[in-house]
Amino acid sequence: MAVFSIDKTKMVEIRENPFKLEKELHDLVEKNLDVIFGLEYIQSELSIQNFRFDTLAWDPDRKAFAIIEFKRGKNESVIDQGIAYYTISLRYKSDLVLALHEKYGPNKVKKEEINWDQTRILFISASFNAYQRTFLNIKLP
Repeated sequence: MAVFSIDKTKMVEIRENPFKLEKELHDLVEKNLDVIFGLEYIQSELSIQNFRFDTLAWDPDRKAFAIIEFKRGKNESVIDQGIAYYTISLRYKSDLVLALHEKYGPNKVKKEEINWDQTRILFISASFNAYQRTFLNIKLP
């Protein structure tokens, strides 16, 4: 399916220009989190235990965290990785709160105001298989 932009009265096809490095995609998305998702950037590459979140963000409307995982190519383990990140985010809440407070200060949001039920894991990938697309449409408890 082609995507077009409009130049006055003429439609111009937008050609795909793949990223050479996954980091290029990270940087572009992180600099535009507010426009794309309505999120505020907190930190890249947050490590908790043996896990590393590509991007940690804050959703001011939901008062909740969003963890973004980037995949440049096809990846079979993206779902289990997302579930692990969700579990880690709930198990180590203080690490996420600390990252938020280090970025925006303690007055951004009080820890008791955080809506942990609205924590989201966002996957950005070139493609998803049928099983992944089906799973990604459910809401975890």
